[in-house]
Amino acid sequence: MIALYASMPPVSEEGTYDLLLTPGLYIMRKEPLGVRFVRQAKKLAPSVLDDRGIGEGWRTEVFREGGAWVFVAYDPRRIVQLLQEKGLDPRKVRKLFFAQQIPEAFEKPVRLGDGSALKTVDGTVTILPPALAGEEGEPFARIRSALSVKLPTKGFSFAAGGSTIRIDPKVLLLLSIAGGIFALSWIAEGVSDWKRAGAIEAQFMRATGGDPVLSGSLTRNNLLEKYRSIDRRQRSIRELLKGLSRLSGKDSKLQTLHVDEKGYTVQMEISPSKRSKVQNLAKDLGYAPQVSGNRFEMKGEWK
Repeated sequence: MIALYASMPPVSEEGTYDLLLTPGLYIMRKEPLGVRFVRQAKKLAPSVLDDRGIGEGWRTEVFREGGAWVFVAYDPRRIVQLLQEKGLDPRKVRKLFFAQQIPEAFEKPVRLGDGSALKTVDGTVTILPPALAGEEGEPFARIRSALSVKLPTKGFSFAAGGSTIRIDPKVLLLLSIAGGIFALSWIAEGVSDWKRAGAIEAQFMRATGGDPVLSGSLTRNNLLEKYRSIDRRQRSIRELLKGLSRLSGKDSKLQTLHVDEKGYTVQMEISPSKRSKVQNLAKDLGYAPQVSGNRFEMKGEWK
């Protein structure tokens, strides 16, 4: 584990590593809220930390400490920048921890490079200034790679600029299961479609009496094209009626509607005060209205 603080000297780490953030790199608040689950507590994080100066793009995390919930927030961009300044690759962070998760590690002062020290005061891990830190305490360098206490079981994925660098294995397992279920449902649906297609083919052959001319691909394609154009026209008519229902109201009344095989003609009467609004709505729906006074007309052909 590498513990990160602003005044630390450059370090060298070749492989992946866990990262411990010190109090200067996050803001925190403890609240004894009456919620049971992490997901419930996390929904409350923005309001709990609202007055702590959280900026845009900050990330919030929640964990239990005794009978209270601990809410923490940090700026991933600042962490990434600091890691790069210290010679560390942000993409190699395995898990993220906060010093507040292990307050017992700082019961005795742990001195930082600038003379200040980390110490747990009234249950909260705090940075003591040089004037209060004194000369006693273990140098921070000695716990940079391995802390003398057991690490918490709860680690957090590290996010940079809002995108997660590390995906939890449990999430990957769930995604794999979901993908397998989707694949099985897709295969089942394909088999069902194949069976339906076979049933339709059998009905067609019975309807044509097995006649090779009627059941040929040319006849079949001609029938398909004929009814496909009818289906397109019917869909267009339904879309037209749906659009007219949006255009019609107490300030715009339908006067005439003519529909034939080629197209349609619509005439409406519109209140002068609502003319511009109805005209803009008609354009948004894809129509080209012609307005004259309080008369509103639309013409079109079926595609």
